[in-house]
Amino acid sequence: MRTLTATLLIVLALVVTACGGRRDAGPRLSFAGEPYDSTALHLTLLTNADCLPLIYAKRSGLADSMGLPLQLAIYRTQVDADTSLTGRLSDGGWADLTRLESHGQRGKGYDVMWRSAEPRTLFVSPTLRARKVKDLSGKTVALTRVAAETPRFDRLLAAAGVRTTDVYRPQIGDLSLRVQMLGESQFDATYLCSPYTSWARSLGCRSLGTPSTADGREAFVMRHSVMATPKGKARWQLLQQVRRMAVDSLRTRGNAAYSLILQRDYGLPREVADTVRLHF
Repeated sequence: MRTLTATLLIVLALVVTACGGRRDAGPRLSFAGEPYDSTALHLTLLTNADCLPLIYAKRSGLADSMGLPLQLAIYRTQVDADTSLTGRLSDGGWADLTRLESHGQRGKGYDVMWRSAEPRTLFVSPTLRARKVKDLSGKTVALTRVAAETPRFDRLLAAAGVRTTDVYRPQIGDLSLRVQMLGESQFDATYLCSPYTSWARSLGCRSLGTPSTADGREAFVMRHSVMATPKGKARWQLLQQVRRMAVDSLRTRGNAAYSLILQRDYGLPREVADTVRLHF
């Protein structure tokens, strides 16, 4: 009996110790659904052509081979990316500077490292007989509110003599959803970036004239607090090196290097992803 009692006391002590250990550990941090890796660089990216080299560097293992572990939070909508980017765990990533500035204090403390040179193109649905921007008067154009594309579109309307109030503007930020809805003529027009422009064309959507000139309002940013440290600067320099290597690999390998990424991360159907040709 004494032996049984002693055994029970030992088991009880082990249970109490284990429970106490769990309490002391507290909740585990996570980034993009993965356990937070304190040794990694944590980046928030958008599914555009600008971010593809970094996504490729992660997916191909190139970053790891260069001694730069990456944890990526990848989004198809800038609104969701903002939430991650301005969260305390993200070291930097892709930003719409108009949106970032709208966040007030949360949007401060970032250094612009490089700006997008890629134009955004205004596409219309396959069934819309619009040939010029002025034909969008009274139509529905999907945009992201408080974003760089809003004043960009307003300038187009002004140049065409169309009042901004004459166009209906539902907010649809998801880039893959935009293409699908535009292809089904659920709205009349929207802005698209590469590689979604290729998908839109395959659905019969048409661009309205020349793409808008890149105005530098979309950019890659890093937290100033990260860049202010020797470790942060060293990581940034290594990230730049990894990005250049990724671009070289993408140029050499072509579509075979990124078709699966376009399918899995960007949401493009396979028959489109396999035909996309990107220029870096």
